[in-house]
Amino acid sequence: MMELIKNNKSIQFIFDNFKKNNYECYLVGGAVRDILLNKEPDDYDFTTNATPDEIKEIFHDFPNLNYGSHHGTVTIIIDNIPYEITTYRIDGKYLDYRHPTNVSYTKSLKDDLSRRDLTINAFAITKDDNNNFKIVDYFNGLDDLKNHVIKCIGNPSDRFNEDALRILRTLRFACQLGYTIEEETSNAIISCSKLLNYISIERIISEIKKMIIHSCSDIINKYSSVFMKRIYILNDKSLKKTAKIIDSVDPIFECRFATFFVPIKNIENLSTFIKRLRISNESNELICALYNEKKMKIPKTSYQMRKVLGKYQDKTEIILRFTCQIQKKDLTNVLQLYMKELGSCYCLKKLKINGNDLINLGINDGFKIKNCLNEVLDKVMLGNIDNNFDDLINYIKNHYL
Repeated sequence: MMELIKNNKSIQFIFDNFKKNNYECYLVGGAVRDILLNKEPDDYDFTTNATPDEIKEIFHDFPNLNYGSHHGTVTIIIDNIPYEITTYRIDGKYLDYRHPTNVSYTKSLKDDLSRRDLTINAFAITKDDNNNFKIVDYFNGLDDLKNHVIKCIGNPSDRFNEDALRILRTLRFACQLGYTIEEETSNAIISCSKLLNYISIERIISEIKKMIIHSCSDIINKYSSVFMKRIYILNDKSLKKTAKIIDSVDPIFECRFATFFVPIKNIENLSTFIKRLRISNESNELICALYNEKKMKIPKTSYQMRKVLGKYQDKTEIILRFTCQIQKKDLTNVLQLYMKELGSCYCLKKLKINGNDLINLGINDGFKIKNCLNEVLDKVMLGNIDNNFDDLINYIKNHYL
């Protein structure tokens, strides 16, 4: 499992550079967890007993970013890859349920690791005097990793009162890894869920996005009260129904998120509500389309499929898949028909004539041009006229001139 860092020359260089200058250095955080799970980390974070100024001096030949220096973090750029290096620190009091009022440096690695959220996120790896990698585990995280358990460090209520976003992070890791949440941590999630009112909706949605693309039905079922705190149009009854269907839907954020609303009938102004959640306009549009088409009649004929293609264009496949999954219909025939009709004429853009051709025929009224083109398109989709210029022009001459 250590091959991921043994073969990384930049990581080796960082360890060796600190050691050469008589400082401690540890790889920490999610990278260590991923390495222990034999996964390639997205990024690598380090902690050290060197101060930010000392870090800059050690790596004076490399570009650095100072945007986190007030928290003791210096970002070093090696081979165009950023590595965050943070001085051992302890947090001050948390007054806003999200950020400490101040941080102070410490010489203790254990003090630094003890401020983290979960035992499986509090490992550290260093390089010993024999150039072997050594795992530091003060909080029995290795046992929790082995037993597939999510557990807070220390008192879970204290951790969540410090930073309420940890509630959703805990649920997200349970979904992402497929682990069970330890009982005391689980109880604290529910009892502290009201603290989510202090967290920005952007951060909440960000965690939910990362959570629901994994298997999440059990989490939604057990912790429905947590999801209801900020997505207020949801209720316990609807979430129980969502929990039964969400894992059967494609693991795409918009599809999974739409299932939160599927059990609720006739939601007025859903788009306005989703906009308040700071979800992008593109995602908002797709979520609303998925909700509106949850009971759509599954197309069985070429004409029906072309009508759906004309309405939803490049979103058609995702809507068809979602609708079939929600209605528990077989996808095979639907997708075959979709693929067959993908190259057909299903919108005005694909029609072999346009408004200019009608103007050249002497049809100048805009309303009449629009009706004419739509009628011709419908005839083509029905298969009554071939989509070629001459046939379309002859039809128009015979019916409109």
